[in-house]
Amino acid sequence: DEVLLSSVCEACIRVGRADLLSKQLERQRGPNRARIKSSHTYGTIIRAYGVLRDLDKVWDVWREMRMRHMTPTSIAIGCMTEALASNGDPESAHELLKEMLAESDTRPLVNSVIYCSVLKGFSHNKCFDRVWCVYKEMKAAKLTVSLAAYNTLVDACTRSS
Repeated sequence: DEVLLSSVCEACIRVGRADLLSKQLERQRGPNRARIKSSHTYGTIIRAYGVLRDLDKVWDVWREMRMRHMTPTSIAIGCMTEALASNGDPESAHELLKEMLAESDTRPLVNSVIYCSVLKGFSHNKCFDRVWCVYKEMKAAKLTVSLAAYNTLVDACTRSS
């Protein structure tokens, strides 16, 4: 069942049981897999693969959701962005957000909290010029910059000195 799958994945993530999470996701790739009907569940699975640091599967799940013509929720976009950015690929996360901003059905779903993952990814990778470019892009897109985003900018300044 889709709700059970999502709940088990979330529980495994919260208690730090990557071993159980991995087994659950392996079961989901088998013949008795739960049929996923919501982009929220896709977001949870994307988050789970991100926690497991498996970007190939993160992309597989994202592509499956998009091939099924499901509009991602803000949460699914956030999970995808976080999975990419926190696993060393903030550039792909940034490109994804630009794609989401270009689509009329997903543009309103992109927010400052999601963008903050990209800012953190670039900051942690010491790509400080990219941090400021992304910040300027956020302002140009008229996104309300969150306190977390400002904290990330301060962190980037600290890391760069």
